[in-house]
Amino acid sequence: MEGREYPGIAGETMLKRWKFRIRRDESPNIEHIPDSLIIINFYITQLIILIAALVLIGFGQKINPFQMLADFPWDRSVWLWGGGFALAALALNGLIVRFGPQIDDGGVNKKLFRRRPLLHIVVICGVVAFCEEMLFRGAVQPWLGNVWTSFIFTVIHVRYLRHWLPAVTVFLVSFGLGYIYEQTGTLWTPIFAHFLIDFVLGCVLKWKGDLHGRPAA
Repeated sequence: MEGREYPGIAGETMLKRWKFRIRRDESPNIEHIPDSLIIINFYITQLIILIAALVLIGFGQKINPFQMLADFPWDRSVWLWGGGFALAALALNGLIVRFGPQIDDGGVNKKLFRRRPLLHIVVICGVVAFCEEMLFRGAVQPWLGNVWTSFIFTVIHVRYLRHWLPAVTVFLVSFGLGYIYEQTGTLWTPIFAHFLIDFVLGCVLKWKGDLHGRPAA
């Protein structure tokens, strides 16, 4: 019988083949991936994004990428723009979670955040906000404008394309980040807003399990 364990080498080989067929036929499960691999993949991805941003800004726009961040904005209005938009984006997300359909993003975010210490969540959200805003607002938006930049931003976040609602939400958030960048003229505004959004949602995933209130397994 298929899958039966026979003694000796032949039996061991048949058992291995049976287990392989089960693993091959199963749908990929993010829970089977070690946390360390998730973290390594995360930081490598963000490094690639940052390098792409620096290259596009440095060679495409012919300016020093870090000069865009040199003038730290002490004006309170910059932080009000960023904080205000973050609150609006979180409110929109809350409405979707409360009244919208339950949406599965594949469990990547829950896997990334739920076992991280608070300080590591701060670091993760800071890295994401800095690298992604450098690329999309700092490098791409001056070339393509806010609409096309937001479209690319949405496509890059491919796990949200499984349902139209999170895809539209990601597009609107990206467009809003581009808008507050244009209004304030500094990358620190969308970086700050992006950080606040990710940090709050990351904390929700850590302590509530997921964005629908179910405890983490």
